[in-house]
Amino acid sequence: MHKMAHSENSSQAENPEERSSFQQPAALYPKRVTIEPGMGYALSAQLKLAGNKFPENGKQPHRPQDKTLGKRLPAGNPSEKDYQTVTADSFDNFEYEPATQFIPEAKKNHYWAVATGLQAVDGLETSGYLRENARAYISGEKTLAETGSLIREYHRQNNDAEHAEADLVSQRIAELLEKGAFFLAPEMLVRIHEYLFQDLDPAVYRPGRFKHERMIKREEILNGDSVLYADPLAYEMSLKGAFSEASVVCVTRG
Repeated sequence: MHKMAHSENSSQAENPEERSSFQQPAALYPKRVTIEPGMGYALSAQLKLAGNKFPENGKQPHRPQDKTLGKRLPAGNPSEKDYQTVTADSFDNFEYEPATQFIPEAKKNHYWAVATGLQAVDGLETSGYLRENARAYISGEKTLAETGSLIREYHRQNNDAEHAEADLVSQRIAELLEKGAFFLAPEMLVRIHEYLFQDLDPAVYRPGRFKHERMIKREEILNGDSVLYADPLAYEMSLKGAFSEASVVCVTRG
């Protein structure tokens, strides 16, 4: 990314009167800021460069900072002409666009395979209506927001208790996977649980809230045994320990 273009040396002195205006190309705003010689304090104040000024007394000016990149421009004894152009972005004409518009079909299919597969692990099955909408999302006919609205409305209008949990949670899993919203921290675990079960009865599923007593849950895949669940008194310490170990593993393998 181009951050600064130095002015070329010239044997002819420039007339400050001819270069005293603030030449800001409207088409590039706010991507490009052109700093012309002779602007001094007025320009630096206008640009709000956190007090970075170009003194007219010949002393070395404060080195301007590209605030977007977080890096300072080259050191030395620069003059105003050394800072001809300061930019914080590229010179192209591309606009910011939602990342979801560029997700390939294979990845969309993967989102739903994970979402429905996790329900199958718990012995839950999604409805035909959800699978129909999932195919529409994968093919690009519908967005994930549209499928979510349809699935939630379907379960508000229909008494389909057999598929409600699997459908509603699958949709939310697919949404989280599409967002890519994850951070390796205990608080994230709570946020994920709250997000996944937000459409279900809060008195039963308690989204984003820990249980008050130690539980067991026998699993067929474990030959009738249960995963070891921590006691509520140790939740916070257990989570910190587990995520700390996971962080070490990530760094080591990284």
